Amino acid sequence: MAKRNIEKHIRFSEKEDDILRRKAEKLNVSVCEYIRRMAVNGNILKYDILSLHDDLIGFRMVCNELNAIAKEINTHRTISAKNINALNTQLDFLESYTETFRIPTPEIVGEGENP
Repeated sequence: MAKRNIEKHIRFSEKEDDILRRKAEKLNVSVCEYIRRMAVNGNILKYDILSLHDDLIGFRMVCNELNAIAKEINTHRTISAKNINALNTQLDFLESYTETFRIPTPEIVGEGENP
């Protein structure tokens, strides 16, 4: 086993410490061993959520349109042909969009190493 003579001091909130202890307990290792393994061998994933920005705008537009249609239907207590056409248009958009929609694959920015 490698000689460990370098100390690192970190602070945790009570909630973080509780989570850390439970995770270490599940693996039947000490908290120190759990932290060491995660720091050296663990991976940190980074998602590019900015790439979803345009997608979210499109979904918000559909939501706004659906809310407007629902408001009109609830106000008049009837569904018109115009409402049905508008609903079908939004449904068509969602169906075509979900065929191409993909959540971005995360980039591993903190890949583990063997000491």
